[in-house]
Amino acid sequence: MLQILQHTPIWVFGLFFGLIFLGYSQTKTRKISTQRLAILPIAMLCLSASGVWSRFGASPLGFTAWLSGISIVLAIFAWLEYPKNIVYSSQEQLYTIPGSWIAFTLIMLIFFTKYTVAVLLIRNSTLHQSTFFIIGICTLYGLSSGWFFARAFFTYYFSKK
Repeated sequence: MLQILQHTPIWVFGLFFGLIFLGYSQTKTRKISTQRLAILPIAMLCLSASGVWSRFGASPLGFTAWLSGISIVLAIFAWLEYPKNIVYSSQEQLYTIPGSWIAFTLIMLIFFTKYTVAVLLIRNSTLHQSTFFIIGICTLYGLSSGWFFARAFFTYYFSKK
């Protein structure tokens, strides 16, 4: 394990601490604009899509699994009419969003999934050809980043009802 950490580029540690800060900020109730509502979901979708692309290339299987994960989360959010307790002030044009440890957990999940996949593929170069591995990892990326997208989408959607 120490050898793995020693061979990890220094920027990865900076990213890790930046994501801890970002995740922790999600645990606090905050007021945000529509533009800020979109930033985190776009970043998480890009981070997870880059995980699919960098490890599996333009794999139709990988991107189908990734999109399936996102679709599953969207369906669950629609069914549950989640998120709850979001208040939109048309006067201020701001959303009041309650804090959530789920966001922190999912940010860390995406980071550690990308890190673990990188390590696994370095140790076993044929793993990226395993159908189950591709489907599992790409679906996990889609589920976790899809949560951010679904939360922002339905925050916007339900607040305008």
